[in-house]
Amino acid sequence: GAAGGEPAEPQPTPPSSGLSPSSSGRPTASIVPVVVFAAIAVLALAALVWILTTGS
Repeated sequence: GAAGGEPAEPQPTPPSSGLSPSSSGRPTASIVPVVVFAAIAVLALAALVWILTTGS
């Protein structure tokens, strides 16, 4: 293929970072970030409410 007459080889799909949707059979793997974000949001809301109610 030095002359450029041969087609380029198809590049293999790079492996994902471990979260393959509906492919690994583990739907919980893609839900983990959502759960973590929800937990952080709930904790932040609770802390804000606690500060507002007890600070004043």
